[in-house]
Amino acid sequence: MLGLVLEAQQTFDCDGRFYISNKDLSAPFTQLSVLEVDQQSIYFTQVANNNVIYNALAYNITNHLMYGLDPSAHNLYKIDALGNISFEVKLDGLPVGEEFVAGDINLAGEYYISGGVGTNHIAKINLNTNPPSVEQVLLKTFADGSGGQPIFSDIAFDPHTQICYGFEGNSKQMARIDVNTGKVTPFGAAQTELKATGALFFDAFGTLYAYGKQEGDVLNSYLYKIDKNDGSMALIGQGPEHINIDGCACPYGVKMHKTATPDTICSETSLSYRFEIVNNTNTTFNNLIFEETLNPLLTITEYENLPNGSIAPGTGLGHASLTINNMTLEPGETAFSLTAVVNQSIQSERVLANQCELLGFPTNLNLPNVVSTDDPTTFAFDDSTRVLVKTLIELDAPIDITGSGNLCEGDDLALSFSLGDNFTYNWHTPNIRLSDTSQFNLENINQGESGIYSVAAIDEFCQVFRDSLAVMVDTFPLLDLGEDQRNCEGDTIVLNVANNGVDIEWQNGAKIPTLTVNQIGTYWIQSTGNCVTRDSVEVLFSPNQIDVVLGADTSICESVPFGLDVTVLNGTYLWNDGSTEAIFPINEDGNYTVQIDNGCVQTSEEINVELVECSEACSQFWIPTAFSPNQDGKNDVFGANILCPVLDYDLQIFNRWGQRVFQASDWTESWDGTYKKNPQAIGAYIWTMQVRLINDFGEERQYIYQGNVVLIR
Repeated sequence: MLGLVLEAQQTFDCDGRFYISNKDLSAPFTQLSVLEVDQQSIYFTQVANNNVIYNALAYNITNHLMYGLDPSAHNLYKIDALGNISFEVKLDGLPVGEEFVAGDINLAGEYYISGGVGTNHIAKINLNTNPPSVEQVLLKTFADGSGGQPIFSDIAFDPHTQICYGFEGNSKQMARIDVNTGKVTPFGAAQTELKATGALFFDAFGTLYAYGKQEGDVLNSYLYKIDKNDGSMALIGQGPEHINIDGCACPYGVKMHKTATPDTICSETSLSYRFEIVNNTNTTFNNLIFEETLNPLLTITEYENLPNGSIAPGTGLGHASLTINNMTLEPGETAFSLTAVVNQSIQSERVLANQCELLGFPTNLNLPNVVSTDDPTTFAFDDSTRVLVKTLIELDAPIDITGSGNLCEGDDLALSFSLGDNFTYNWHTPNIRLSDTSQFNLENINQGESGIYSVAAIDEFCQVFRDSLAVMVDTFPLLDLGEDQRNCEGDTIVLNVANNGVDIEWQNGAKIPTLTVNQIGTYWIQSTGNCVTRDSVEVLFSPNQIDVVLGADTSICESVPFGLDVTVLNGTYLWNDGSTEAIFPINEDGNYTVQIDNGCVQTSEEINVELVECSEACSQFWIPTAFSPNQDGKNDVFGANILCPVLDYDLQIFNRWGQRVFQASDWTESWDGTYKKNPQAIGAYIWTMQVRLINDFGEERQYIYQGNVVLIR
């Protein structure tokens, strides 16, 4: 005899709720209820009251309907979400006289039933055949059957491993059941309190629960949480009393946990929320929406391992909410966390409680439209995560903040306020939380970050010590003397700086915005406030006459490199072939002319040069009249170029005050324009040179020279 067709029945949502089939002592038939647990009590919410008796309640994930069995008559029933029940068939294949009260359906849709006293089989019912076929396997507690006949009031399949569990009534132990061989393996300690478990349930996270009765009781009224690894049980509480209890759930959906660490905090301290989502549907979901709305007292400061998706504007860091749009949820477990801080002090203790939601599941998978979080640390089901926020006890701080509050832009701010490791620290400006350690560092600070920096050190008893420091960040004044300046001897140059009200000081101690100078040199000015800025300028004065004498027409040895040198201070040059260098190399006979301009006067020189063969070619050498030690690879040093073997050599250079700034006894050594590693001023220097050498004829010769060289930068 077949029941109603599937299309006419309302399917269940796989939402993880615990369903109970139960019967009161005085009731003639079984009713279907939902087991509810809140913070105060355990109760049943009735779904349907049917005019039949059934047990071995099981949820079938393949069609989202429930099945139940009359324990004695072996009538199979199908139940829908509206509580409608239809008679399917009488299972004639079951042994007559055996009562089957335990049952569950695995992920493959296979219905397994077992029973209590007088039942020594576990039966597999194939719901896909018409009529359903029955296979029986003899139960035994050990491989040789020496453990006796097992007794089970209910069984349940782990959604993750598909291992079948039951509470074995003889040994009073949890047991694993091999449904293919009938082997029963008890584990864990024998229970001294619990007598039987009329209903077993797994949730989506693989946590096992039982509703049963204790020793001496006739009725089932106690809810337990079971450790499926060691068989230990934790009592959740006592609920309604019923007989013929059985239960089932659909653990193959999506479930979400939310925990708070710690669950009791002081004002102005932080806590972490951890979210764990399990997806047992074997389906990847896209375009979901995750919504977390915290109490306005909380501000999100950090998150970790967020799932794929986009954070909605106006949520996330710095806000009291987090919305992730277009979220992807893969099969298996997903875990992430966020950190939030209590953003203000409160006057009295507050309990902050909320649930977050996951929305947007397809409507064709028998999943709820919205999955809300459950706090797994409580015994209540589908409850809000609660945090107790305690008030602060204000005390005078025994120390002050250490660190400077007067800074310049670009400096590093380093503040410290350490009372020990047993404190929670909260550095902040009026609107921004900065750090939760005893030290606060801010690199490369700018003027916009000036303000009051405060710290609160809070101990485990919510005693708070506070201090504040005013931080003033100054900018560096803009001082600009402009480009290097040049003028003629006898004139003056007025150096001017726009100080914009900044206190300034010249290198000579003057504190005025202008300085009149008439000497060659480097002049600098600096600010005298907290943030010192300096600028400098080179000042040059060109001579009012150019003393360059190329001399009379001359003959030079063709084998000796030779150049006409007309270097002058601030000079520009134009030779008859169009070249503009101060030194003109001579490679052939000819008449050479040059025009020289130092910005003050102009002059021209002319010379005729003839190249001849020389017997003492190596005795001629070349010494420049100027050099520019600016590291550009051109005329960076001053020295002699000698071709003959040198026996003795002495070069000395003096500044305008007669101080010797360089001396060399090796002709290969040159002056780089420094004295004791300090760059020397621009201007003219006197040099003397004595050299003793051997000419091309092997004759010893001695020469003494003196001249001027101009240092140019």
